[in-house]
Order: sequence, then structure tokens, then C-alpha cells
Amino acid sequence: MGEPVASERPPLWRRPPGRLFHGVLAVAVLVLLWSVSTPASISNGVLVAALVLLAGQSVWTVRAVGFLTLWWRDRTRPGLVNFLLAPACGLVVLLTVQAEVPLRLRWLASRPAFEDAVAAALDAAGTADSAAALDEIGWVTVDGVGEGGWIGLYEIERVRCVGRGGVLFLEATGGGDFGGNGFAYLPEGPDELAPHAAGVDPTIRHLGGPWYAWAADVL
Repeated sequence: MGEPVASERPPLWRRPPGRLFHGVLAVAVLVLLWSVSTPASISNGVLVAALVLLAGQSVWTVRAVGFLTLWWRDRTRPGLVNFLLAPACGLVVLLTVQAEVPLRLRWLASRPAFEDAVAAALDAAGTADSAAALDEIGWVTVDGVGEGGWIGLYEIERVRCVGRGGVLFLEATGGGDFGGNGFAYLPEGPDELAPHAAGVDPTIRHLGGPWYAWAADVL
């Protein structure tokens, strides 16, 4: 009796995904989670990550179909579990993004610095008693912010006092080419943002207390 012949290794498109495949998807997921932790409705980071993940989904589908045609003939063939990792992680990421967990966590870590910036901005704006007076002051510089600077974990381009004690923060990089976005301290409610929205209806999300995240082609 001769020695058993080793089974031929299947082509790449019929093999289970390995470390390289999952590694590329992991990097794309990290980019996605960081990008959606800003108030922006959409950003360059989100688009790049989405394209990589869509490409990964296509590769996964082709390889899954190819592998299953072999596995159906030989149920002892290993690798089926490898195909479950990406979909399972994808579901977790989807739920995380839908619940705005990245934005909430990054904001929670940055809120103390923003509260300090509010006090500094209102102090820099002086003792204006009316919304009109504050509007004439326009953008103010807070610890270097006004020409670009960091407050907490966010890069803020400009700061502006609005209404009675309100402060808008325009993020420097979150929106990319898709419009403005940032945070707002609005003790009298989100209606204070409307006069500064340049005729568009900004998307406003409540972050707790007098704090809001906004995204629009504004300012």
C-alpha cells in the first residue's frame, strides 16, 4: 500500500480569512470608531473606513462561497469558525456606532477641558449684557484657540460666544469637506444655535446638561 497523497491546498479565494484579512479590517474599524467620535455627520475618515470595510465584505463573501463548496463535500475541513469572526465583530461595531458610544466616551473625557474653555471664553468676551453685543464680539481666542488648538481630545478651530452665556466650538478637522461641526454650551437651550446656522438646519444632539453636539454647513 502506498503512502496517502496529501490533499492539495485550495486557492486563496477558497481559504478561510487569516490574520492579514482581519488585521486590515481591525485598522479600518479603529479609523471608523475614531471618526464617528466627532459631531460630524460624515467625514473623510468615515468614507475611507467604509470603503475598506465594503471591500472586506466583498472578499469575505467570495471566500465564504468558495470555502463552503469544499466544506459541503468534506465536513471535517477546518476553518469554518474563521468565517464567523468578522460578522460577529461587525455586528458589535454597528451597535456601538448606532449607540454613539465613541462620541459619548471621547466627549466624557474632554468635557472638563471644555467647561474650563467656556469660563475663559465668557471672560474674554467681557460683560456683554445682550445677544447683540456678544454677536458683535464674534470669535474669541481661548488659550490659543482661534487659530487652532486642542480642548480635551478635540482640535478646535474657533470659539464664539452666543446668546446669554452660550459658547460655540467649531471643530477643526471633524467635518472635512462636508461642512462645519462642533460642540455648544447653550444654557438657554439649542434654539440659541439657529441664528448662527447660515440658513441651514443643523443636526443637534444633546450630550447632557447644557451641552450639545452640532453638525451642519454653518458659520
